[in-house]
Amino acid sequence: MSLTVRKMKFDIDDDMDMLFVKNDPEASCYLNAISLMLPYLEPYIIRSFKQALPQVSDNELRNNMELFIKQEAQHFQQHQRYNEVVRKHYPGVEKFEIKIKEDFDSFLENEDIKFNIGYVEGFEALTTGMSIISLDGGMCTRAEGTAGDLFRWHFCEEVEHRTIAYDVYHDLYDGYWHRAKMTAFALKHMAVFIKNVMGIMLKQESIRINTEYNGTAGKFERMNRFMRKEFWLYSKATLRPFNPKYSPYKLDVPQHIFDLADAYTEEAIDIGKTPLNP
Repeated sequence: MSLTVRKMKFDIDDDMDMLFVKNDPEASCYLNAISLMLPYLEPYIIRSFKQALPQVSDNELRNNMELFIKQEAQHFQQHQRYNEVVRKHYPGVEKFEIKIKEDFDSFLENEDIKFNIGYVEGFEALTTGMSIISLDGGMCTRAEGTAGDLFRWHFCEEVEHRTIAYDVYHDLYDGYWHRAKMTAFALKHMAVFIKNVMGIMLKQESIRINTEYNGTAGKFERMNRFMRKEFWLYSKATLRPFNPKYSPYKLDVPQHIFDLADAYTEEAIDIGKTPLNP
């Protein structure tokens, strides 16, 4: 496989439907909350990698880090455009954006490189598992319209670069307990933001959810479906990085996810790539 930087063009406009996951307004709000975090998280990832680059001696890994950085830059630029629409639909989310931006700025200023690379590896490990499930019958499979394409493209690239942060962490530090601690820290840090932002979104969508999604009965049906089909898959993916034997190289990625990534390569207005380790 290869690591590909795809410059995409998504038709983002103010009239986009924010509840774009078919029959699942909660999943839509979950993805929208993630999107709001990304223009602060991904510059943090980029700056952490740039701090670590001088300490990495392996030229192939350094090249992959450079491509990883370029992918992440594309991600947050696309989500910045999308988030302008999200904010118009959900006033009040800005205060949580300010807080998480301050957090990431503080991490870069006050923590060492080991902390920051540990956070990045924790985030990437958690995101990879979620992305695979989301693209393999999960919420991104049901996502519609431009927003659906935006998230599917992004999650395909998360799967594509799943080994890079792992390789950087183990090249520089290779310690299980710090990695596990930082994975737990990253999980809690992101979960608090997502929970707070989703609370605002779901409250503002409550009338529409009641009228268009069958009220309490519809919510119970969606929750029952999620618990039966997806909850345990997401839980397993969340717990997997805490296994001392965890490696993204061992993950089973369905071929259709790679095929989807290839389709986005064909749609890209510009691309760049370099070989990855097998």
